Amino acid sequence: MENLFLNNINGGNLRANGRYRPWNNGVSVDHIDDINNISTMMHWVVEVIPAREIIPRLPRPSPLPDLLLRPRLILYVWPNIHGGLITHGTFVFGVRSVFRLRSELARRLGDLAIMDLEVADLVMCLPTHDGRLIPLVVDLPRSGETLHIVVVIVGSPAYMALQYADVDA
Repeated sequence: MENLFLNNINGGNLRANGRYRPWNNGVSVDHIDDINNISTMMHWVVEVIPAREIIPRLPRPSPLPDLLLRPRLILYVWPNIHGGLITHGTFVFGVRSVFRLRSELARRLGDLAIMDLEVADLVMCLPTHDGRLIPLVVDLPRSGETLHIVVVIVGSPAYMALQYADVDA
């Protein structure tokens, strides 16, 4: 495998933290001033994650509250099978749990009484720049950035086209 550098939108490079301060184990952005003097913490290896046939079980919510997290804005759209819009909306969400986010989204969509919707009928997806949908199956990042979600209903053509990463691989 080859090492590579991952660029950030502002021209910096991603650097792993935690070498000297184990509690600081996130990722930050740093600039490369001297190409011959680059920290090994900026070397990344990309590994292929195998696909799986069915959606993995969502992680259970943590019993500990996310008191220190900034609430994030959730923007969601629910398209019909022809690409038109059934509904869309926004709300503020203050925890990282993908499990709780799906429950909250199902509650909001169920309140619209468009159709009988159970939590298990709903798959949350992240749109990519090329139009593909990536199922959201892990807890949300700590960043607090706005999250754009496309709602997909189990059994729909969009659902049949989804591919799931094997997060346990």
